[in-house]
Amino acid sequence: MKTTVALRIGDHDREIEVERRGDGWRVVVGDRAVDVSDVVARAGAVLFCMDGRTVEASVSASGEGFDVTVRGRTWRVRGADEARVERGDSQGGDGTVRAPMPGNIVAVRVESGEHVRAGDAVVVLESMKMQNELTAGIDGVVRRVACAPGDQVGFDDVLVEIEPGDAE
Repeated sequence: MKTTVALRIGDHDREIEVERRGDGWRVVVGDRAVDVSDVVARAGAVLFCMDGRTVEASVSASGEGFDVTVRGRTWRVRGADEARVERGDSQGGDGTVRAPMPGNIVAVRVESGEHVRAGDAVVVLESMKMQNELTAGIDGVVRRVACAPGDQVGFDDVLVEIEPGDAE
């Protein structure tokens, strides 16, 4: 399953394609593809293995987004909160709410058996010092909550499953 995220990095618009592969991901930026695994997010940093090398990226909030620094080189990423994520049914159209990035669960806003409407907040995920409110993609009933506050989750982990139906 592929995910495409559109971001503005520096003065350039970029589409970053991510595809889950086994224990890791294939990340494609432009015509360059890399394999990424063992992603760990912690306050102000992300540690991961890329093409067999360990990489640490420091991340800090800036006025319009965040700055990412790797090996002394910094990129300003703007519009991350407005990024388009094109994931087809995995966005939640099939009722599955997945982590769009690695991070920590700050809050879970729903319980099993609860009726929700598309757009209702279900989970708050903190990543790179930014809190992201994840929402239901469909109307329905929460069948399973697969995370709890304090959990660390990885990219594309299932957080909530919603069975389609009318929300009360």
